[in-house]
Amino acid sequence: PYGLWFNGSGVLGATPEVLFSVSEGKITSMALAGTAPAEEIQALKSNRKEIHEHQIVVEDISSRLKSFGWVRQEATKAVKVGAMAHLRTEMSVATNKPEVLKLINLLHPTAALGVYPKNYGVRWLQDLPYQKQRGIFGGPLLFPLSKTESICLVAIRCLQWSSEGSQVGTGCGIVRESHQSNEWEELNLKRKSIFKI
Repeated sequence: PYGLWFNGSGVLGATPEVLFSVSEGKITSMALAGTAPAEEIQALKSNRKEIHEHQIVVEDISSRLKSFGWVRQEATKAVKVGAMAHLRTEMSVATNKPEVLKLINLLHPTAALGVYPKNYGVRWLQDLPYQKQRGIFGGPLLFPLSKTESICLVAIRCLQWSSEGSQVGTGCGIVRESHQSNEWEELNLKRKSIFKI
């Protein structure tokens, strides 16, 4: 769970996705992509489209973390998060006091929240309609925990509000194998999970 609010606006949510955490000379990150209803967790493990989508995110984050050193990659797991199941691969790299703002710029947006490869599609993504209205949705939220520890969450599964009203954002990964009806169903599942929270 996370929340930030100030002067009548803010965000409140419960995210399954950590962009990175820094603790004791180690950066930890994760690829979280590939989604199914929680009751379909076993089928998720063999769904070619969801595995392909997940692998793109793994390759993206891993290649960016390599600038800090050797990246240790855990086995991909299917995990339940409330009413949903996701594919998750955790990664870590040992390093000396990484600057968290540089880490944010290096990692955000990952392929899970943006485009891949990043260099070729970020401008296109920024120019899409309604990007300015999305607020903090999908953005990094940095929480310093101590002088040597911090965590940066991805602002998904959240409610945002301001003097203009409130909004809930949802997104999904689109790859060549995607089917429109399945992606709409995933968006609906994510919205329902936010309202349930």
